[in-house]
Amino acid sequence: MAVKYGIDDKTLTDIADPLRSLAGREEKLTPAEMAAAGHAANAEVNTQTDLIAQIQTALEEKTAPGTGKPEQEKTGLPINMNGTHTITPDEGYTLSRVTVLVNVPDVPAVVDVLEVTENGAYNAADDGLEGYSVVTVNVPDTPAVVEELNVTENGEYTPGDGVDGFSRVTVNVPAGTTEIWTFTMEDGSEVTKDVVVT
Repeated sequence: MAVKYGIDDKTLTDIADPLRSLAGREEKLTPAEMAAAGHAANAEVNTQTDLIAQIQTALEEKTAPGTGKPEQEKTGLPINMNGTHTITPDEGYTLSRVTVLVNVPDVPAVVDVLEVTENGAYNAADDGLEGYSVVTVNVPDTPAVVEELNVTENGEYTPGDGVDGFSRVTVNVPAGTTEIWTFTMEDGSEVTKDVVVT
């Protein structure tokens, strides 16, 4: 019964090399010539079944260069979380290819609502968050510090330390009295003036 295999050029070369060696040939072999070479090397390969078994072994145990181990593919490995994932071959094999299915769900951001009642700087990381979804600012108005001022004499007045201004200013500077003064000049003449006396 004929057995058919789908193989690539590299695998054909891997199969042809030992057949050429058995047949004592160096030129390239076609698939038909490979079979003939196998029959010609009857001393080494007694039956066609043995030859097919050798071909199957070459296909199933194709070794990776420099390792002496057969290659193995792992396909469809599920990855469903972030991080470092180590894919290892089965014992006695080396990996030729790894195919993974990545299905890492989106991780929602860690946020919260922030209510601000006083001025300052707010950092979400300090609260163990990635951010704030809603920020409500409710900083109460700070009333001005004022005082009353009672003025009893002329001058300039400014608020003291810690005082923003004056709420009320009462001026109670007494008015001066007016008197009529007469001045005698050097030439003997007299001059009368109204003088305000405080």
